[in-house]
Amino acid sequence: MSHPRTNTSISHNKFIVLSQNSQPLAVWTGSTNFTEGAIYGQANVGHAIENKDLAAIYLQWHQSLLHDPVRATSKSNAEQFSPVPPAGTPKLYHIFSPRSTLVAITTCAQLIHNAQHLVCFTAPFGLDSKLDDVFDDPQNTFLTFGLLNRADNKVEAMHRTAKDRFVTPARIETRLDQFQIESLHHKGVYIHTKYMLIDPLSSAPLVVTGSANFSRNSSVNNDENQLVITQQSAVADVYLGEFMRLYEHYRFRFSMKRTANTPTGRFLRTDDSWTNKYFADGVEQQDRQLFSQQS
Repeated sequence: MSHPRTNTSISHNKFIVLSQNSQPLAVWTGSTNFTEGAIYGQANVGHAIENKDLAAIYLQWHQSLLHDPVRATSKSNAEQFSPVPPAGTPKLYHIFSPRSTLVAITTCAQLIHNAQHLVCFTAPFGLDSKLDDVFDDPQNTFLTFGLLNRADNKVEAMHRTAKDRFVTPARIETRLDQFQIESLHHKGVYIHTKYMLIDPLSSAPLVVTGSANFSRNSSVNNDENQLVITQQSAVADVYLGEFMRLYEHYRFRFSMKRTANTPTGRFLRTDDSWTNKYFADGVEQQDRQLFSQQS
């Protein structure tokens, strides 16, 4: 049975609670809409957590939304079910929205501010200004790699620093490509995940993932949920592997476009001069040291 939400800006949650004999056992959540386009046409994530306590909270959140509460009640419920900051120092905690403040955004901003080495993120519809500000790190304390969608159906990437960016076609157009029929809920949106990785290669990695875009609306107007996962290296490794796969996927398209009319620029150099910049005390050296774990 479907229960429409009429008292919210966007009913943007995407989660499922698994119960057995009326007892919640696990929760599945993430950015993936339950559509063909979300599965076959976009980068998305679904994250399953086998945690009875967390599943019980998500079930409680779900049941509260069945009654189509007005926004003020939704905010009260979200803040009751997911206090931020949480009590103690849990390795896993949730953030529900809508809320009466931008605490979901400011929490992410503080986590980025505390980064030591590397931040990776995906953002389908841009970033709140608070996050833009914290990414603008003049000292390059940490490297930043990001993937965002643009309004012109292209993908924009942050490349090592917030001011170093490139734009790439979202897909390679060929004659074969013309036979592909796209069915996307958000036409032209190829990056639909909403996650952040803070120092994923460190001994204390942190992952933020869920349905919420990193925007004001997601924090104060929409039905949303996020997970903050700390000190789970295996989880961070999976997210980082997928992020770098996507990043290089679009980096390749950028390289193809850049060298379309300059065939000589398509090939690797035949000597080792290409390595010089990785030993020149710049962001490329940071890059080498970070990913190779070498000094």
